[in-house]
Amino acid sequence: MADIRTPWRTGHLLIVVLLAVPGFLMFLRHWGYLPSVLTRTPPGRQSRAIIAPEFALPDVDGNIRHLSSFRGRVVLLNFWATWCPPCRAEMAALEVLYQSYKHQGFEVVAVASDVQGVEAVQPFMSQHQLTFLPLLDTATRVTRTYGVTTLPTSYILDREGRLVTVEVGSRDWTTAESRALIASVLETDPEADEPERSQPIQGRFSGTEARMAAGR
Repeated sequence: MADIRTPWRTGHLLIVVLLAVPGFLMFLRHWGYLPSVLTRTPPGRQSRAIIAPEFALPDVDGNIRHLSSFRGRVVLLNFWATWCPPCRAEMAALEVLYQSYKHQGFEVVAVASDVQGVEAVQPFMSQHQLTFLPLLDTATRVTRTYGVTTLPTSYILDREGRLVTVEVGSRDWTTAESRALIASVLETDPEADEPERSQPIQGRFSGTEARMAAGR
């Protein structure tokens, strides 16, 4: 009888493991802890057939901002939240990227899904000296429209508002690869401007956030 029960228990244990592992991996992917999945479309104009959906959201000053108002500029549309550790970790790198290319027609638009809205987002932006534009999506309406299931997620749009690439998960936006990607959409030299850092990236964060931002 013991010989029959042992395989039965082993079989059930294997079933439990097979069911639990995918669920755990999905949990890690949702919170951005697994390596990012990058779906890239070559930056050639002929490949850009998808126009990013139009939306209007308030900024931290209460002004309504339309996505279409950024036509003529390359936009990195970042979906994030202040309570999301991987989102927080990539903010300083986004600031460096923004400072590098803002004078060449580059914009970072950060859509925050914090339900507290300006009360959570504005202090975070000020504390970490972030100067790019935050928008408030407290009802997650725009976040859901864009099909975002993992924070952070970033969409890069060309000057006509067409989708170039999607980055799911956090990314170090200061690398040569990241700069080359933005420069290719801007059609400029990736080394034309050096990042304007008032202090090292790690200096804007502390503890765990600094280590995550540094990729350690």
